[in-house]
Amino acid sequence: MKKKHIPFLVVGLLVVLFVTAAFSDFDKLKAAFSGAFTPRDIVVSPSGSDTGAGSSTDPMSLEGALASAPSGATLVLLSGTYPVEEPLALDRELSMKGRGGAVIDCSEIDSDLWCMEFGPGIGDSVRFENFTFTHALNGVHIQGGSPEFEDMTFLRGTLEDSSGSMDESYFLVSVEDGSADFNIINSKFSVAGSRFGGTGYEGVDGLPFGLHITDGSSATVTGMDCQGYYFSCVLFTGGGSSGEVRNSLFAAVDSGVMIDEGAGGVDILGNGFIYIYGNAIYFGEGVGESFIAQNQFAYIDHSSVYFNDFAENVEAELMANFFRPGGPFEGDLSYSTDSFVGELDITSGYDLYVDEVEDLYVHHNFFEGTEDRTAILIRGGTDPIDGNLLIEQNWFDDYAIAIALSAEIKNLIVNNVFLNMTRAIVAGGTITFAYNTLVGGEIGLDHFSDYPSLIVDNIFVGFDAFAITSALSFTDSVQMGFNAFFDNGTDIDGVLDYDDLGGNVYDDPDFVDSDENDFHLEAGSPLIDVGSGFVSVSGDYEADPRVVPDIGAFEY
Repeated sequence: MKKKHIPFLVVGLLVVLFVTAAFSDFDKLKAAFSGAFTPRDIVVSPSGSDTGAGSSTDPMSLEGALASAPSGATLVLLSGTYPVEEPLALDRELSMKGRGGAVIDCSEIDSDLWCMEFGPGIGDSVRFENFTFTHALNGVHIQGGSPEFEDMTFLRGTLEDSSGSMDESYFLVSVEDGSADFNIINSKFSVAGSRFGGTGYEGVDGLPFGLHITDGSSATVTGMDCQGYYFSCVLFTGGGSSGEVRNSLFAAVDSGVMIDEGAGGVDILGNGFIYIYGNAIYFGEGVGESFIAQNQFAYIDHSSVYFNDFAENVEAELMANFFRPGGPFEGDLSYSTDSFVGELDITSGYDLYVDEVEDLYVHHNFFEGTEDRTAILIRGGTDPIDGNLLIEQNWFDDYAIAIALSAEIKNLIVNNVFLNMTRAIVAGGTITFAYNTLVGGEIGLDHFSDYPSLIVDNIFVGFDAFAITSALSFTDSVQMGFNAFFDNGTDIDGVLDYDDLGGNVYDDPDFVDSDENDFHLEAGSPLIDVGSGFVSVSGDYEADPRVVPDIGAFEY
């Protein structure tokens, strides 16, 4: 039988088709095998060598891995101490992950150098996790990149590590040059071999800071644990730098969070501040809006929240914070007193201290003070608040003074409860004071100016000296009326020639249970539906609507 032969042309055509198909799938083949060429984990050990293979059996040294690892690799730091004699440079995207007890010791680095410095723009794909920098005066410097740090520990250096002076500032982590969305999660900032003292930075030269966000950078700080011996744990400065600090603990420090030198808005949410020598939260020269909510303050020396006289462009809202300057913390918040040795003066001081601010809204906060302390002080020049001050729906208990106003400002103080005050309100300027319930103490309202003021629809009960008093003779620029007075030493004293609006009530207000601090009105109370309505508010202390208004903080 004669064999059949495939024509040469057909064979050639088949070859061409095969090669064409093969090359058309080249990108797919390349993608399928690309995983084999991705940067791998490189194992690093204190006993590793510069030329090691980077495996668990042949690890590299830290310096060798930083010098030769490809961009995108992760350095896995085995347990042990890594002494650093020269600053570490990170000039490409390298992540680092500790594997149980890995410590980078920076004690040999000069105080004016960084222990580790990121190159400009480096960090967008960098993650540091679960290891420690210790004995660092200037720790990690980030310039424009946006790395993420999680479960890290930063321990400050002590006096024997430093040749610095109190005129210098040191930062364990500094984020600069417009870094965007830097994240630091569940990380601890503490002090190596030193403790915080109430009269200075005992054992530490210079002004020590934990985390510095500057040059228009932004950062999110979550779960930070900063204890002992910091001038400030978190500092935002310059170029509108902004961010968020949440669910963190600040203990035995001079300041927890500072916003200064042109920083932008910073939200401070759900943090604990305890054993604070200066100001737990400090606003200096800043811009933008800041939201301060659901924080707890205990054992505070000077101020829980402080706005100095350069904060004129700051707009701030304080909501649902718990101020207990005499302690203790409410609930299960853990803290250590190991780093606490100094004496705190928690008897005096302020929970909110305002020299100057643009707009300030203070609502739904709980203030539980000490008998010599002031909850809120608004002071400064003739116009410390350029915009508006609104203080509403707060609870104040046991202060020397709940609110002190010392200048003419645009304000509204409504729907608050004041208990057991030496003087609940001290007003040296304009005040609009309405729908408040004041119970017990020496003096309810001490108004010592003739600035235009409106005082209506308040309850004053059980003041030993005066419900309302003044060292001045009012003019008709001060209007009062539709207030309720009961069981006071004197209802109105020393106040002459004010504009009497009438409508006052002098009967028992019939609270539901004043012994249990329940100041709702009983059915049949003489204060129901007899308010003036002169001050427009959307609701009462509990946001219940005021249609035909009652007198006091609670609508029936």
